Amino acid sequence: KQWYQRRVRGRNTSVSQTLPSGKPTTTSSSIGYLVINDDTTLEILTPFLLAEVGSSSAVLSFSVTSRVNDQVSSDMVTWYKDSVVLEAGNGLTFASSHKQLIIASPSAADEGYYRVMVQMTTLTLEGSMQLAVTSALPSVEFSSDTYVGRTGEQLIFTIAVGGNPVPTVAQIEWYIGTTRVEQGDTNIRFSDDYLMLYKSKISEEDEGEVKVIVETSAGRTEEGQLLQS
Repeated sequence: KQWYQRRVRGRNTSVSQTLPSGKPTTTSSSIGYLVINDDTTLEILTPFLLAEVGSSSAVLSFSVTSRVNDQVSSDMVTWYKDSVVLEAGNGLTFASSHKQLIIASPSAADEGYYRVMVQMTTLTLEGSMQLAVTSALPSVEFSSDTYVGRTGEQLIFTIAVGGNPVPTVAQIEWYIGTTRVEQGDTNIRFSDDYLMLYKSKISEEDEGEVKVIVETSAGRTEEGQLLQS
């Protein structure tokens, strides 16, 4: 008996995601994108920053220009998120005399409004900025659309996965028909990264769909192929 395999149209289920839009609301005359005093200017360099999940970092920053040459030092600057003072640690670092807030490996938990306060000799300046973090649905692609084999022969499926964040081994599930197959099942073996499925012998019971489901924080994707005689 000869077997053929053809691709089944993928099914994507997205997770509802609302990204912040527009600019941060000005809450007083001293909060906004550009704050100008007679001799001093505070400019928000990242009023709205869009970062990707899994990226190395997101950097929020501002600059101060002063005619009186009142230099900004780190002890003059305080950063806030949701009215909470931010300190270095747990993925947060400061640079350029605290004019930059660096968020390592940004995630959805880092989204929101940030505020910076600069306490200078004769005045206090404040500015606000917004961070949004995006992600991409996982993707699954079989290496070929057609597999030809005979009953009793070895069956091999290979896939490539993508997305943001990148799926891990624990987020990849394989099914033959409606039955989930895992490492250690009879006649079943996977590569270490779960991107290749080996079945030692094809049997008539295998007729049906071979399906892969990948689910990450960004959403869920299914992709399958039919194994037919």
